[in-house]
Amino acid sequence: MPISASDLIKAGNYARDRYVTKTPVSQIDIETPLIKKLDAKKKTFKGTLQYINCPIRKERHTSGQFYYGADTVTYGTSDPVAHAKYTWTSFFDGFTINEDEALSAGISFDVDKPNSTATADEAVALVNLMGEKMTSLRDGMLTQTDQNLHMDGTQDAQAVAGLDAIIDLDPTTGVIGGFDRATSTWWRNHSNATAGTGSTLLNNMELAWRACSKNGGKPDFILVGQAFYDAYRSATSGSIVINANAGANGASLDGAISDLTFRGVPLVIDYQFEAVQGLTSATTDWDNRCYFINTKHMTLMKMDGHDMKLRTPSRGGDKFVAEFGMSDKYSLTCNRMNAHAVLAV
Repeated sequence: MPISASDLIKAGNYARDRYVTKTPVSQIDIETPLIKKLDAKKKTFKGTLQYINCPIRKERHTSGQFYYGADTVTYGTSDPVAHAKYTWTSFFDGFTINEDEALSAGISFDVDKPNSTATADEAVALVNLMGEKMTSLRDGMLTQTDQNLHMDGTQDAQAVAGLDAIIDLDPTTGVIGGFDRATSTWWRNHSNATAGTGSTLLNNMELAWRACSKNGGKPDFILVGQAFYDAYRSATSGSIVINANAGANGASLDGAISDLTFRGVPLVIDYQFEAVQGLTSATTDWDNRCYFINTKHMTLMKMDGHDMKLRTPSRGGDKFVAEFGMSDKYSLTCNRMNAHAVLAV
């Protein structure tokens, strides 16, 4: 018996539940570490909001004075609290299944007959086909979203400001979250686009760490390109201790480095930097960069009910196909810019 349109939707929902919502982002592991880290701490917001508002404290009350006895004192005014405002965006991707493609997989479907019932073999074949397509769709959505979360938002009129805008190589310009960095000096990350090599690199990383820690908190996530990783590995090579472990067959030496850390925080290579460089042609190559990130102050926000939402639109009358899509509504927010830093070699 042919498969009906309603059965197709059921199969799509099953495949989504089995292959998408039950598969955490961590399964994509180191290939896309940025979205893995952000997704682990993501928060939701309500769809009624035009902006995502992040309350921040931009100044302290500073009108204190000395006095004695009956001296006259004055009362100052202050406006310490403001709100950073971030727009959210919508992202979509989808696929189709046409009648001929289904027949090639051993499936017969009739989108015009609501009471059609699939055979057992057709049901199995359909779930397998949908599973492969859903897996590919999920992985593609995650990869594309990860790339967009790296970029500065200028790649598309609807794109949100990502890592390259929030932790900017030139933090003295641009409007982020509604604040102009040219005048709001407290709304700037630390930046060093010529961090150098060897001991110079180590000194500049130390200065960046102190700048991030100055106002409380410390970076807990260090994201680097391969060229920066190698520069840091070379700079610290004098500190390497090779352990010779004696065994039954004598000592064994391993010249590889299992972990590189800075102040105890691992340096995580982001292989997406290569792809992002190809997409942006940035003047400062992404592979030469290092980001000190405090994840307490950078948050991936997902609209409630719209996190990787499955879409199953009704079929139009001009094509014998079934359509399945996935949409996502999100933004990347930051409530303290000076908690982060970027360096480049």
